[in-house]
Amino acid sequence: MNETAMPKRELLINSAIRVFAEMGYHGSRVADVVKEAGVAHGLFYHYFPSKEDLLICIFQEAWMNMLSFIDKAAKSKDNPLENLRLAIRYMVKNFAVNSSLIKVLVLDVPRCAKFYEQENQELYRSAFTSLEKIVEEGKKRKVFNKNITSSLASHLVYGAIDSIIRKYVYDPRFDPGKINQEEIVVQVTRMLFHGLCN
Repeated sequence: MNETAMPKRELLINSAIRVFAEMGYHGSRVADVVKEAGVAHGLFYHYFPSKEDLLICIFQEAWMNMLSFIDKAAKSKDNPLENLRLAIRYMVKNFAVNSSLIKVLVLDVPRCAKFYEQENQELYRSAFTSLEKIVEEGKKRKVFNKNITSSLASHLVYGAIDSIIRKYVYDPRFDPGKINQEEIVVQVTRMLFHGLCN
């Protein structure tokens, strides 16, 4: 959608993602966001009580989009292994396509006090619950080892992708266009599903 025709709330969110990714949440002001959006300063407060509320809104919307995809992946194929692979592919692709958003989620959101409020922590943990469901289904179908702990497995899957993403986010020379998404998916799934040994 052309940003000039975009609803103002969405325009402010997209503008904030660019500003926070470039300047850092703590290094930017509401004035920087509205300037990027090309809207009046007062319009910001029509949609968001504060800059912190805007940051949490970015987290909530991004996280709900991810949860929606993981839940769809869990039901998409009659194969828990492939469903888990789809979830991993989504997380890798989302970073490559939306690197500014992921940078904000990694660097800024965890430093926000509101992130640790119960509502947002429950939303955050929902991602692990969704991955657990895929693992549980795999155990029932004897695709995954019945002795593994599903909650631990979900953290290993998410943690593997998260650590790879952080490697790129922390590198100032990072170019999202140079990420080999499929190779990352292949390598991560191979190690998670088959281990490091031959």
